Amino acid sequence: MSMVRYKRSELPPLTEERKAELRALAERPDSEIDYSDLPPLVKVLNTLTVETMEKTACGGDVHKASDAEDLFRQLSI
Repeated sequence: MSMVRYKRSELPPLTEERKAELRALAERPDSEIDYSDLPPLVKVLNTLTVETMEKTACGGDVHKASDAEDLFRQLSI
């Protein structure tokens, strides 16, 4: 399959047929959207991610630096 690219300034004109098709799609309920080809969402977070999110939520483990060099120094990078 080849990729098709357009620039906004070079889009083909919207025909009445295409407008009707877009209107029909807009009127369909979300329940008719087929998500079967999407990869599954990962709902189980690993321990490190959970700990990091909890620390961030309460302001813990936040590094304040004057610039990037200062931050790298604090993180020993």
